[in-house]
Amino acid sequence: MNARSTPSRRPSREERDAIRRAQIVEAARECALRQGFHATPMSEVARVAGMSVGQIYRYFPSKDAIVLAIVNDIVERRIARMASHPDSPATPERLSSRAVEWDARHREDAILMFEISAEATRNPEIAQMVRQADQRSQLEARRKMMRRFPDLTEAQAAARCEAIAVLIEGTVARRMTQLQAPREEMLALYEKVIAAINGA
Repeated sequence: MNARSTPSRRPSREERDAIRRAQIVEAARECALRQGFHATPMSEVARVAGMSVGQIYRYFPSKDAIVLAIVNDIVERRIARMASHPDSPATPERLSSRAVEWDARHREDAILMFEISAEATRNPEIAQMVRQADQRSQLEARRKMMRRFPDLTEAQAAARCEAIAVLIEGTVARRMTQLQAPREEMLALYEKVIAAINGA
């Protein structure tokens, strides 16, 4: 005798709203990666999300609110990566080969943060979002650094994390240009720099 099939549970209102918000955020990411936030109208986000502009505004009051959701999503993913990856992407090998992202999503996040930072130069509210996001990421990075090197003061850990952030973000920006030095020379130099940051 066949067992009766159990009817699937209908998602709650909160679950449906969360799905819709995620759908909008993903559509905005896609648009921003293709043409930038500044050049993306809400009508384009709505089209990619398969919604009307009015529906978009039911979930987000403005484009800035969508940007904030994207930033928060990126920060949460960065913090999760810090917890799951024992090492930083700022190794001499990764830096010298300009491969400082773990995966395609990580690379997209880096591109979007550059795009958002550019928008921040025109929009004080987005500038504040960027500062708060960086503070959250750096706080988690300092905690990880101090767990790895318990003898560090908080100021020393903060300085090391700031230096690593500059190396990673600078490498992402420079990747759009051709490497102007032999990779083996860069590898040797980064080995010295990372050793100095680690206090070796």
